[in-house]
Amino acid sequence: MEMVFKPACNFLKIGWLLCKLTVSYLRLCCTKRQAKACIVHAHFGKLGGTRTYFYSLIEYLSAKQFDITVLVSRDQCDEELLQFQSMVPFSMEQIDFEFNRTTFAGNIFNKNNRRHLLYQINELAFYFTHIKKCKANWCVLSEANPELLLFLFLSPVRLVYILHTVATDRLDSFKRWMLNRCLSPRKLLVTVSQFSRDTLLRNWTKGRHSGYIKVIHNFFEPRVSPVQAVKSTQKRVLTIGHVEAYKNPLFWISACKKVSSRYSHSVQFIWAGDGSLFKQCKAASSDTDNIHFIGYDKNVDQLYADCDVYFQPSILESHGIAVIGAMHYAKPCVVANSQGLPESVIDDVTGKLVSIQTEDEAVAAILHCLNNTAQANEWGGAGKRRFDAHFSKQVWQAKMDEVFS
Repeated sequence: MEMVFKPACNFLKIGWLLCKLTVSYLRLCCTKRQAKACIVHAHFGKLGGTRTYFYSLIEYLSAKQFDITVLVSRDQCDEELLQFQSMVPFSMEQIDFEFNRTTFAGNIFNKNNRRHLLYQINELAFYFTHIKKCKANWCVLSEANPELLLFLFLSPVRLVYILHTVATDRLDSFKRWMLNRCLSPRKLLVTVSQFSRDTLLRNWTKGRHSGYIKVIHNFFEPRVSPVQAVKSTQKRVLTIGHVEAYKNPLFWISACKKVSSRYSHSVQFIWAGDGSLFKQCKAASSDTDNIHFIGYDKNVDQLYADCDVYFQPSILESHGIAVIGAMHYAKPCVVANSQGLPESVIDDVTGKLVSIQTEDEAVAAILHCLNNTAQANEWGGAGKRRFDAHFSKQVWQAKMDEVFS
């Protein structure tokens, strides 16, 4: 919701709202809260890993006997979510409050910052009301947008802030000051890769409170098991993900065309997923009949089972669920040597790490996998063993138990 304030009134409004917020905070502190009552707020779209993670998170909390209240927007409350609610017990509350990412520059009370401060006070007041209403002792945030809802670290309840993306921007001095005073054993940041954690320490806390920033890697679990591969004389190279710039689809198309021109046998290239660049990529690959953008496909298990090589040349990737899915299916992986991807794929052990400055390394790595079946199978087997040791659901649950103890 849009909020407009006249600059001349901002100081009075800030003072009045701070008094109101203080009273709400004191009332909340005096409220007898239920030890296992939990508010969950997750930002996710209709498709993608953040939505899958949300389902896993709710299943985990439910299994731990938490009394869960999920705050969702109208856009999120679709038929699939309602069906999920019928299978897993949790309450759901639809909200219309629009949460904003704000940046404070310079003096906290300067003209521009006063408006941001009003937004944050209203945001906290909104949340304090819901925490009191639910008698919640826990608040769990699952965020793909860095800094959103960050001021909830000021709440008196236990907080777990799970960040799925890399915090590439530096936190402003006001939010950094707040965060460094709030991080504690009761207020934790959780990231999905060591790379993301290192970036948070550098950009958000300036190296402080490293013990309160935890790494819990994503996990993959097949939806259908077992899956039998469909026999084919053609080799298949697979990619799963949103067709967005940060996934590097135009680079992918160029590399696939070069592989096709240099490989002596028939090979198919499949990208499963949707996104803003879908039509552009379909057009860019229309001159090649063995490159296919197939859109969103729920049956990823069959795609994994049928492929021979998994290829992920992402520019930005905190920790790719699709990559560890390929490792679960013992497929050799060719991925970008950047950000969180080297935490999954070990070069010359479970696949190849390649530069995305030019296509040459990726092309050579894919051709090596296609032309050397024994080597590809060896890398795939090593990838499956690495998956079992680091990226299974059992490993994820054990690490979550440490956070929610």
